Order: sequence, then structure tokens, then C-alpha cells
Amino acid sequence: MKLRAAYTVQIGEHSVALRPTLRAASYLHEKYDGFQTLADDIDASHFCAALDLIQACADTTPTATVVEILAARDQLIGFVL
Repeated sequence: MKLRAAYTVQIGEHSVALRPTLRAASYLHEKYDGFQTLADDIDASHFCAALDLIQACADTTPTATVVEILAARDQLIGFVL
């Protein structure tokens, strides 16, 4: 994850601010054995990887469908890499 104040993604009708905290980075890096693997999983439309990223980095998890979350995958990958 890049160091930045916040990164806003559009998921369905919701704008969600993602914050790259040390806790989130550590958790995601350990779970996915690196950020490239996380990005590859999101790119391959693995819903759980996208949801893990959102839950780890957003203040609140938006109410959205699987399709809406996966439609934002390019934005999510942009946040990771």
C-alpha cells in the first residue's frame, strides 16, 4: 500500500474513504503473503480479497452488492499498488 492520507473509491452509490494504516497493511500483507498477491486476487474477482481490503481500510463497510464491489476492483487495485 502506498503512503497517503486517504483514497476514495466509488462502490455503487457510496464513496468510501480507504486509509492505509499500519494495522491494515500488516494484516493484509500477512494474510495474502504480500500486496501483489492481494492485488492479483482482487483482479481475478476474488470477492473475499476485495472485502478484506475494504474492511481493513475503511471506517465503515458500505452496504453494497458483490457486483458493485467487484466493479470497483480497478480502484481497489490502485489503492493497493
